[in-house]
Amino acid sequence: MSRSLIKYGQLAEKRTAFFLCDIQEKFRPALSHFEQILEAAKKLVQASRILNVPLVVTEQNPKGLGKTVAELDISHARGVYPKTKFSMIVPEVATELGTLCDGKLECVVLFGIEAHVCVEQTAAELCYRGLQVHVVADACTSRSQEDRLLAFEELHYAFPGQLLKELCRDVVMSGRLVGFESFDCLEHLFRLRQIGCFVTTSEAVIFQLLGDKEHPNFADIRPLIKTVSPYTGLAAYTSKI
Repeated sequence: MSRSLIKYGQLAEKRTAFFLCDIQEKFRPALSHFEQILEAAKKLVQASRILNVPLVVTEQNPKGLGKTVAELDISHARGVYPKTKFSMIVPEVATELGTLCDGKLECVVLFGIEAHVCVEQTAAELCYRGLQVHVVADACTSRSQEDRLLAFEELHYAFPGQLLKELCRDVVMSGRLVGFESFDCLEHLFRLRQIGCFVTTSEAVIFQLLGDKEHPNFADIRPLIKTVSPYTGLAAYTSKI
């Protein structure tokens, strides 16, 4: 795949790594739509194993916040790195960046929590290092529990209507928004676009990596994409956008 296509948002299977940020047990009761984003994260983790896409995992203060949730089988990860820094780019991960994909890493698929803290700071550092960052909207969330409709009304005031449509278009799948409801998370996605990230969905990532129905691993991947991402009740609002 040419670098031009990567520049415009395509993922190159052999030059892509997955970064799983801090999906830990202690966050479960505190985060908006945790179970739904966990389903999307499971798809991505399983896809990384099937497609042999390197997986890098971090855990924020694991002594206090617990390990990565048991539902995610990260046994194939290149490394699981404890951290206190909010960004995933601790020294060990920075070193890993130079070895991923045989030193030819160009794209990072980033997902996890919290969207407006650790994910955003990681994305900024990765972009600074010249990597194309794809943030998976339906596999990211934050703690804030802003009312869904109020949050969207605030966005109408915060951003011009066309800009809001562009923001939402990137996280709409089958006519609905998935995986988040908080204002913090939506605002974060807008900021990520500002710093040069692509905002995408778990299913879009998987199909991009496959590229073709004749991909040798298509049959193994098919069960992951047969079930659509969980519904979060925002279709009624997004149908008006």
